Amino acid sequence: MFRAEVAETGFNHVSVVHLMKKSGIRRQTFYDNFQDKYDLLGYTIQAMMEANVESNIDRLDWEEIIAQVFYSAELNRDFYKSVYSSQKEIDVIGEISRHIAVLMRKIIKEEGNIGYLDWEGIIILVFYGIELNKKFYKSVYESQTEVDVVGEISSHIAVLLKQIIEEEGADFDQQAKDFVETFCLGLTYIIQ
Repeated sequence: MFRAEVAETGFNHVSVVHLMKKSGIRRQTFYDNFQDKYDLLGYTIQAMMEANVESNIDRLDWEEIIAQVFYSAELNRDFYKSVYSSQKEIDVIGEISRHIAVLMRKIIKEEGNIGYLDWEGIIILVFYGIELNKKFYKSVYESQTEVDVVGEISSHIAVLLKQIIEEEGADFDQQAKDFVETFCLGLTYIIQ
């Protein structure tokens, strides 16, 4: 219910009183478990990430866990957008990163060396890195015109795409072009 309320009305407009009234729980019961709505927020993000990552770490391949994380992020987009933009008490990206680090340890353990990731894994890591550094990229993108941020990142993606095409063959060329278009749209969305 907390996530739905935050997604619908925004984190700043959600109050403990309203949540307790809507859920039929006494306020004191809330305060027996949480200090305030920020404490509830930290707990909620931790529980969501544990459900996506740690609870699946021994059951699913890492690719499936990453898919689950992105699926959950998409389902909860409005919630994350609200808590990320309207409060600074809880480090949302930091909390998510701690759980992704657990997953990265699994990837390194399974793959033996991060340098041996296949190209799908590298692409996922690129997007994760961009998301993790979104504030930096946005600031640089908006505050100057000397460096083409999207172009610079895209040039590195082009190196990866060249490798993909060499590995997959010429038939993969159209898929690579589709990826470039999707990547550029996604990067523009993330930065803006």
